[in-house]
Order: sequence, then C-alpha cells, then structure tokens
Amino acid sequence: MNPKFRSEIQPSLEKIRHHLSESRATKSADASAPAIPAELRGILSRAAVRLKEWQATPEGQAELAALKNSDSAADLTNRLRTLYSSEVVKPFTDELAAKAAADFDGIDFPIKAITLGLAGQIDIGIGIYASFGYAVQFPNPFKSGAFYLSGAFTEGLEIGFDVAIQIGAWANEPMDLGGYYNGQEIMIDDTIGLGGWSFEQDEEVAGVAVDLALGAEDGGDEAEFYTLVWALDSDGTYPVAQQPADHMLILTTLTCLNTRESGHDEVYFLFTPDGGDVTYRYPSSKYYSMSADSDDPEHSWNTGRSVKFNQYVDIQLLDDGDELGTFRFNLSDFNGSSVTKTSDVKDGLNEIEYTFTATLVY
Repeated sequence: MNPKFRSEIQPSLEKIRHHLSESRATKSADASAPAIPAELRGILSRAAVRLKEWQATPEGQAELAALKNSDSAADLTNRLRTLYSSEVVKPFTDELAAKAAADFDGIDFPIKAITLGLAGQIDIGIGIYASFGYAVQFPNPFKSGAFYLSGAFTEGLEIGFDVAIQIGAWANEPMDLGGYYNGQEIMIDDTIGLGGWSFEQDEEVAGVAVDLALGAEDGGDEAEFYTLVWALDSDGTYPVAQQPADHMLILTTLTCLNTRESGHDEVYFLFTPDGGDVTYRYPSSKYYSMSADSDDPEHSWNTGRSVKFNQYVDIQLLDDGDELGTFRFNLSDFNGSSVTKTSDVKDGLNEIEYTFTATLVY
C-alpha cells in the first residue's frame, strides 16, 4: 500500500478498530450466511472470471499495480471509475440491470449500490481485514457514489495477505453503506473455486461481495464488519473529510454585490487551510446560483461550511473554473466572533464583487 494513502486512511482504520472493539465488548458476532440466489451468484461469478482474465493481461497487471499503489482515496476512485466503465466491469452492471428490470426471481433483495475496490490484510497493531474502494449507485453508476472503507478483525479468519480486487452488490445506497455488518465467507462458484462474503445488517440481507483472493479452500469463517463511507466530489479530485486542526470556523454567508455578467453566477469555492497541499471543494459537486439583486433570494448564500485550520485559510471563488474572487481569513482577524471580507475582481470593464462572512467556533 502506498504510504501516503495509508497515512490518509489511518485515522479511519483506527476508528473502525474502536467500533469493532466496542462492539466486541458488548456482544459477540452472530453471523449467518444469508441465502444468496443462484442467479446473483452466477452474475458475480462471471464478473470475477472477467476480472481474473483481465488481471492476466499486461494491461490488467499494470492497472492492478497502479490501483494498489494509489496515493489517495481520490486517486484510487478515479482509477476505479475508469474500470467501472470498461468492458471488464460494465457487462456486470449491464447484466444486473437487465435481470433486475426483468424482475427475475433470482434477485430477492433490492440492489441499490455496486462496490468495486481492493481487499486484504492490514496491520495496525492488530490484524484488520480491510476492503476499500468506490461504491456507485445502481442502476445509475455515475449519478452518485461514495468512497468506502470496511474492516473486520482477522483473529480466527483464515485469510492470506494478498491484496485483491473485490466486487459486490448491496441493498443500500452508497452513502448508506456505513455501520455494522455480520459477515460470513461463502462459496460463490465451487466449479471454479471462487469465494466471497455474504452480509446481514439488522437481520436483513445487506449484500454480497466476491473477493478474488478467496478460493475453494476458504469459506465458513464468520466476522463482524464495520464500514465507513464518505463522499468525494463528482471529479474525484477533492477530498471531503478534513484533516485535524487547532481551530475551526464556519463560512456562514456569501453575498453577491456584482456578478460577472448580467443574470446569475453559478459559483462554488475551494478552500486551502494554512497553505497546505490539501484543497477542498464546496459544494462537493455542482454549484450555487448567485444574483446581485438584493431582492432575489439568491443574493446571499448561507453556506454553513465548517473549515478546520491552524492559522489561516485561503478561499477561491469560481464560476466554471473562472475566478470570481479570493479571500483569506486569519486567526488574528477574529477579535469578535464574526469577520466579513470583501473581494473585488476586474473582468474587463466589469467589477465582480462578493463578500464572505465567517464565524470562529474555537
């Protein structure tokens, strides 16, 4: 695993360990294998065969190595997005969609998300079997998605250390995949020695996943999993979960005094705390319409965006990539609770003007 990526997800791995330890102290996992329909097993088996064949090609070997060496959640997500739309994975989503549309009896729970990622052992002082990747909405895989990280203690599990591709189908939307699961290793296709996991949540079938590292000799192990999910923007470029810092402010209100052109600006902003190398986008996708007309409800935007920082944060206001203004809030600016900054930008003969108000929380 790339050290930079490992560092990014380390706090989340610790959180998963905490949740699993807390749950273990109050109850024991009581996993049972949900009945996964033969038809769904067949679809997953064919998907796994295509992935294994792809992994055996020079192109597949190179891309798998790149996936394993991703330096961030955003980097891994971008690579997985490409794989989703490839002829390796697309037949899987197409086949699922066709079966669901035909209302086949073989699929007996509503599939709302597809997951694609990597799975294997990670040592954080205690063994964790972790899976991580990108979950997309089904049957519209590019409508919405979320990065997921799931883990179970490896104690009692006969699992190797190989990191391999995992693909699955789930009964929850991508952003609803978080929480506890009871999981059990199952045989997906004994004719080719393909294993995977079935999952229950609240005593209901929650999903099934094929792990290309699990074979005919595996199966029957039970474990409790805990999953975290977080959103990435539509381009997968900017993270959402902020790094810890000493202070936090709320960007309360953005007000438009003069737009770039007549009508509305379609705005979003980027913020970078303390001159660091991590920049965040808000909204995480799309934009907000702004008007200079004080009678227009879109004259002001109550953003409510929290920002963690140590000494200062820089903000860049944009419309389709064009800069509308910049702001800097310093810790020393906050003699009271709120500060308002103004940005003027000349665009030809036009003067673009916005104000941003921030409130210091701590």
